[in-house]
Amino acid sequence: MRFFFAVSLMLTLLLPSLAEAEDLPAAFIGTWIKAISPNLKCTRADWTGPAGDERIISVNEREILDYESGCRILGVKVKHAPGGDPSYADAVVDLACGGEGMSSRLQEVWHLGTVEGRKLFTTTSIRQWDYRDDTGRRMKPPFPFEMETSVYLECK
Repeated sequence: MRFFFAVSLMLTLLLPSLAEAEDLPAAFIGTWIKAISPNLKCTRADWTGPAGDERIISVNEREILDYESGCRILGVKVKHAPGGDPSYADAVVDLACGGEGMSSRLQEVWHLGTVEGRKLFTTTSIRQWDYRDDTGRRMKPPFPFEMETSVYLECK
């Protein structure tokens, strides 16, 4: 219950219009490994592209690349930590995503923090719409939308 309250509060604070989009903070940019992996050791060189290791993602100024899929960053609204700590940030990110024969729009809340000296990157999908097949035709959602959270640790 506390988790849903925290997410609701975060959404209330972060969901202003993305009309005044900002640049993605540099602290989000890098190579990340899913925190559910049994082996959490990785380096930036472990990212070999979308056909590589399914545990590893890459984030740059314009896109997030995942195993067999990717998203173009369309807009960012950032909420910085009090005092401007660059190792901590929250952002609402609008994305255009595609992979596995379909595309859609997605809005996520991204959080960046530090745990035991290692950067932690959390994404929570809060909205998905505009589903299209690989020919660009609109399609019904292939599955009901569910809020999903993923947690990653930085690869150095």
